Amino acid sequence: MKGKKAQLSGQVIQMIPRVFFLVVVLLSIVLVVKSFIVTAIDIRKLEADIFTERLLYSKSGIVFYDESLDRSYPGVVDKQKFQSLSKINPNLLDSVFAVKGSENQVLAAKLTLIEKEDPSKGTSVAYYNKDHYDRWEPRTLSTVTGGSAQVGYFMREIPVIIQDGNTINKGKLRLDILTSK
Repeated sequence: MKGKKAQLSGQVIQMIPRVFFLVVVLLSIVLVVKSFIVTAIDIRKLEADIFTERLLYSKSGIVFYDESLDRSYPGVVDKQKFQSLSKINPNLLDSVFAVKGSENQVLAAKLTLIEKEDPSKGTSVAYYNKDHYDRWEPRTLSTVTGGSAQVGYFMREIPVIIQDGNTINKGKLRLDILTSK
């Protein structure tokens, strides 16, 4: 027969693998749970996509809008409307189109309309939130301090039909969208 101390030490030695296995299981559960917890969600691409859709489908955007039918034509850009945005006031799109206007600290965009038949003749540029665009554009470079991690750059080229009065031409709309974190 063994003494009480010998029996107790034998039980402790048998418990060591069980405790080790329990610790491994608990740590793996903690790691799995932590891997599924999202602490930050990057919605910059979503914001850029929503801005693009609002710009292309809203009657207050740049699309051709027929007042007699109360209908906007997605994919058809009104060149006169676009040029008035670019020449009259560079911040006109802020007040006409967007909710936050020039106070928007999240998004800025440069819109370039290019005619396919004659790209040199038909290039027009308009801005949404031009002040912030000019401030954020250099920060899209990864070499600049506080650069690419703070400002997201999304570029989209969309084939469109350009309506200029009674003439219709093929073209493309280039959107350079900058979003801040």
